[in-house]
Amino acid sequence: MILAMRKILLLLLLFCCLWRCSDNGGEEEITGSIYGVVTLSGSTEPMIAMGVELFYENALLLKTVTYDDGHYEFDNIQSGHYQLRIVAEGYEQVRFNVIVEAGRTARADMQVVKIKTEMTVSTLEVTDVKGEQVSFHGEVKYKDRNRQPIEVGFVYATNQVPVNGGKKVTAKASDSKYSDGYYFFEFEGLANDLEKGTYYVQAYAKNSLGTEFGEIRTFQVSGEPVVTTLAIKNGTESTATLNGLVEYSGDPVYTEKGFVYSNVFPNPTIDDPETKTKKVSVSGTSSEFSANIADLVKDVTYYVRAYITNADGTVYGETVEFLIETELEYYVLSSVSLMVQKVDLSGGAYRNDAIDLCKSSRLGGFSDWRLPTLGELIEIYNSRSIIGNLTGVYWSSEYELRNGGNVVEYYYFKMYNGYSDYTSNPNQSLNVRAVRSIKN
Repeated sequence: MILAMRKILLLLLLFCCLWRCSDNGGEEEITGSIYGVVTLSGSTEPMIAMGVELFYENALLLKTVTYDDGHYEFDNIQSGHYQLRIVAEGYEQVRFNVIVEAGRTARADMQVVKIKTEMTVSTLEVTDVKGEQVSFHGEVKYKDRNRQPIEVGFVYATNQVPVNGGKKVTAKASDSKYSDGYYFFEFEGLANDLEKGTYYVQAYAKNSLGTEFGEIRTFQVSGEPVVTTLAIKNGTESTATLNGLVEYSGDPVYTEKGFVYSNVFPNPTIDDPETKTKKVSVSGTSSEFSANIADLVKDVTYYVRAYITNADGTVYGETVEFLIETELEYYVLSSVSLMVQKVDLSGGAYRNDAIDLCKSSRLGGFSDWRLPTLGELIEIYNSRSIIGNLTGVYWSSEYELRNGGNVVEYYYFKMYNGYSDYTSNPNQSLNVRAVRSIKN
């Protein structure tokens, strides 16, 4: 009897073991999973990269995001009652209760509702990428002044939905304009220290109702170095100092920098023939760099570009023109169409000799030099600091007949105080400065 009872108990234990064992090696399945799709309310549009959070008794357990088809999932979840939450900026918060059973997948589809901010935000195309720096531009429109944005800016990231985990750049709101029933203004922001790669950006505006986002735009940071050609400083009659600025070292970092200049090619390159374009490399790692060049020809236009080279190639700054001019020996008073010699023809000459000195001058290839009128001497006096070398008393071309023509008074001008006077003695020794009229 006892032996029979033992056999029955063994059979029962064997049956229980076979019943509890599973195909996965005999482990009992005690967890379940959650699967769902998030769409926009009133449509079947899948919501990509939406953050989904899993709570148990108000304690946050897990986080995930929706995939390209809008689905999300949580695996290996203990049996029990849970709450799902979707919290996304620009959308109303969504809560969804779900029961997880061991060995089963709980389906939890959810829809999100966009917050009505009564604003329209536009993300403009990104066109100003300079090295590791980029400028963003956006626009916001609204009908009601009470819905005016209190904050505007941009979010950007390397993931396709920058609002999820992206960096934020706040922008300065400008004064609103009004047209066709809408208030609107544009705004811009600046991002620095971007690494090489593809980025995505959205403009946003926030008011008392919530946050509104614009379209998602994409842009590339190429890693290409950036160099600027600065103004040229002239030295002597045949030399000049070239100047450049490395604004971005590049990725990979540049290995060479310098200048190319030519009096033949308006946009010289390092690949031009050496007989037409000169190349000057500059050593060192300073962002600002310079080079002195010589053997320049007067009155010839030169074209110069700073350049910078890395493993990917060579880039150039804008072309800057410069000219080593022959120094003019006269000054032009354009307001009165008058050309004035920069140096006196004499520091003391009689009046008739002064007239002859001017007539015989061939300065600048002109043969119509003369003594200035009183009015012209006043103009010269007003520009004396620019013309230079003006001292003493100067003969004028003007004179006046007195006493029935028996006395001639000759006018002169005092450059030290700006007053004119006259004398009846033409044999006084006064300064001579020649002028000529510029013919239109």
